[in-house]
Amino acid sequence: MIYKDDYYADSEHHLPVGRALQSTAGSPFDHIAFSYERIAPEFERMKAAGATILQPIADRPEGVKSFLVEGPDAVVVEIVEAKPIPDGLWQ
Repeated sequence: MIYKDDYYADSEHHLPVGRALQSTAGSPFDHIAFSYERIAPEFERMKAAGATILQPIADRPEGVKSFLVEGPDAVVVEIVEAKPIPDGLWQ
């Protein structure tokens, strides 16, 4: 899942002929998530950098505030607002 930087430059060339990278949304490996204390600055930073925002900041049914962005190689990444460990919800 993690490759050297030069891999991203031509990652589509490493696939079999006729195949293209596809989003992970809806697959068994739907997305990965990273937590930040405050996500609004990260949202604005990613948006300004030209990242593809899949879902804006919202309060999710799971009880978290998050947004979804398309990461490298079309992997869906969720950015979640959470307190850091040891005070966070991961205890």
